[in-house]
Amino acid sequence: MRSILVMPALAVMLASPAIAQTTATSQTTTTTTTAPTAQLQKIEDMPVVSATGQKIGEVEDVLIDPAGRVTALTVDVGGFLGVTKKEVMVDVAQLRHDGTGRLVTNMTKQQVETLPEWK
Repeated sequence: MRSILVMPALAVMLASPAIAQTTATSQTTTTTTTAPTAQLQKIEDMPVVSATGQKIGEVEDVLIDPAGRVTALTVDVGGFLGVTKKEVMVDVAQLRHDGTGRLVTNMTKQQVETLPEWK
């Protein structure tokens, strides 16, 4: 997993930009974007379920835009025992935290499984 978030702060992270740090050298300037440390916690493998509670998959990664806003999560879906499993991107607008450690979407399992593979 490339990025990590605290679930209670997920809504805050989704709506606010991250802190940017700029490091200057004699030849180049490098800008890196990092999430506030106080809001970090692993969400890797957090279950993603449909509105009816059907398990769809698990969070694999958090995607952040150049401004530092969380835009999407990648979710492992499909397959049996890891065979034919694929990773798809789900927009954060399609997800909500249910307060029990799961992310809920109004999409069905079949709809999520038909999303293009994220590579």
